[in-house]
Amino acid sequence: MDFRPKDHINIELSLMSVSDEELRKEYLYQALYVRRGSPPFPRDILDTAEWRKYYAGWGQKDFGIVARVNDNTVGAAWFNLLTGDDPGHAYVDDQTPELTISVDRAHRGNGIGSCLLKALVQQGWKRGWQQLSLSVDKENFAYQWYLSQGWEYHRSGVTDDIFIIKKAPSP
Repeated sequence: MDFRPKDHINIELSLMSVSDEELRKEYLYQALYVRRGSPPFPRDILDTAEWRKYYAGWGQKDFGIVARVNDNTVGAAWFNLLTGDDPGHAYVDDQTPELTISVDRAHRGNGIGSCLLKALVQQGWKRGWQQLSLSVDKENFAYQWYLSQGWEYHRSGVTDDIFIIKKAPSP
């Protein structure tokens, strides 16, 4: 996968594996948006069924990418294909995978998130998905970033919005 961040960062993108459950759990925790003035979520929140489905029981249609700089993991992004029987926060339908993405705070603003997002979306199209979804808090700084990356508003929740990106039709 050849996506490059800012010139001074040497990033390596690799495929996530089934055995990367703890890595997915850590980056899911980092992806949880904490509103200004609120305490961080307790880590054991990820042990609930609401959050566990995003990192455990990696399915055949789930897919992810890990970002490393100097052999250190600095970010991860993945899709889970969840169903209406057990929908996630960005559930659209049974054919639309949901995105989770996070980059370590120390490495944000260097283009790593953009590289992860572009590589993951490209892989989604290669896998035949027609659209992808994500959920983002309305106060999250990433809200405008997703819009700038081609994602579109789909519907609103109480504190978050669901965005989708659709595969461009083939010429």
